[in-house]
Amino acid sequence: MGLKESEDERVDGEVQFLTVITTDAKESTETDIAVVSDGLTTIAIPVERNKGRVRILPLGSDVPRLFCDFPLLGTETFPFPVIINNPTFNPTEPRDGVVLTKNERTGAYSDENRTIITEAFGLYLTLLEEASTNKWDNLHLLAAAHPMPAFEWADKKWYTTAILKPMQAALLQTKIVLTAAGTIAPIHSPDGKHNIWFPSNSKEDIRERIWNCCSTWFPSQLPAEADVYAWYDIIWHECNRLTLDQVAEFIEADDTIKKLDGELADGTDVHEWLNAFYATLKLSNPEFLSVVAKRRIFPNQNGTFKKKAELAARDAGDIAPALLDILKLLGTDLRDILLDPAIDTILDDLPPRDGGFVVNQITAAVSKIINDQNAMDQRRPALSALLVWFHQHPKSAKKLFPNLYEQKHRLVDDETMIENAKQADQLKQLLSRFNVRDVDELQAVIEKHAAPSPLLSVTQQIIASLGITSLEEWEKALEDKDLAALFPHEPKTTRAHDSSSSKCRSRAPKSRSAARSISASATAPYPS
Repeated sequence: MGLKESEDERVDGEVQFLTVITTDAKESTETDIAVVSDGLTTIAIPVERNKGRVRILPLGSDVPRLFCDFPLLGTETFPFPVIINNPTFNPTEPRDGVVLTKNERTGAYSDENRTIITEAFGLYLTLLEEASTNKWDNLHLLAAAHPMPAFEWADKKWYTTAILKPMQAALLQTKIVLTAAGTIAPIHSPDGKHNIWFPSNSKEDIRERIWNCCSTWFPSQLPAEADVYAWYDIIWHECNRLTLDQVAEFIEADDTIKKLDGELADGTDVHEWLNAFYATLKLSNPEFLSVVAKRRIFPNQNGTFKKKAELAARDAGDIAPALLDILKLLGTDLRDILLDPAIDTILDDLPPRDGGFVVNQITAAVSKIINDQNAMDQRRPALSALLVWFHQHPKSAKKLFPNLYEQKHRLVDDETMIENAKQADQLKQLLSRFNVRDVDELQAVIEKHAAPSPLLSVTQQIIASLGITSLEEWEKALEDKDLAALFPHEPKTTRAHDSSSSKCRSRAPKSRSAARSISASATAPYPS
């Protein structure tokens, strides 16, 4: 193994690229690495460079993380995101680690090793900033910071306090997450309102489905799809986990299906989206039962999200919408508890609500107030709507509401009855006047009389353009059928016409062909 040095002079504290040459019996390979050094301490990470782009490569699970010029075998799981090398490390006697515990025998060695690790952490922050600023690919690999395993030679408490927590704090604020929207974002936004949400579930399939659901909702707050699996292994307590319950909480917070629909990407059908989420939720039965019991995630027919326990099932096509409207006017909005029919997920044990239930509710409500004039007046819009429905559906009304239909006259107040009688008398007079039998025939007569006349108005200019100077000449001109079809046969002569007759004779010759062009000239502005 050897190094092909960079042409640039190595400078402490700067990120530089080197090439590692590995040679075996058959061939030699070259690998680029990014390094940052300070004195004898160096950190390194493998990279791939192509046309100005830098892509971080994962460290193999068999690669030691600590080097004392030579690899310290046994440090492959040391929880630092990059390789640390320092020739003055104080290794353990089996050379499988470095002494970090403190006691009377190892105190000095431990202090020196801790100083080197702390220096490496400072170099790591430099590398992190460089990679983030320049938007290197696979930035998430620099976030692989984990708690210390149970090494005999390590001090877990010291590492957590001095290295792990400060490292995670820096990662939370650094733009290190490639999002589903293609942007680079920090795990925590400065305002705390646009934090990244990492799909989280023990089942990989459910994590993918969570991502699919939310990628059309808030893609700028999700990691890229290709990184979902990696981030699941990286995230720690301060990172936001996007569980099934968390998605349900977001739905609940929107309160209405209209608001949710407005937040989804263009072209996304909100009902299909909800059905896909419910299907994902059902893949984990314990979570399904828990979420359904406590979250308002199912839309009712008014578009408001409700808990399952607050809803009822509607028999498809069994309830007339007009009767639901009447029941609402009577004070009971059944749509508030009926599940949106576009939701196709199966919810067991929902109490059924059918047309018979609605009829019974209306009958009970009206019967309760039918002897109370004040209550009747308060519910007048509902009673009027019910009477209209009776008129439009007499057969159904007699069958469904036999008692109310028989007493329908009691549903009308005195003023309305008087007004209806007056209007009926007026309508009867109109039908008689125009000699028609019903409203449709009356409408036809009105439209016929209201139609605009296709004839052109006779004006001084039009008469002059035809060379007409007297009433006799006008009547003779109307013998031309083409001309007669354009004008009324009873011209209105005016004083202006009489006084200008001699001028008319000189301004335009008589012409039968003028009748054929008159429709254009008559409508154009004529100079006075």
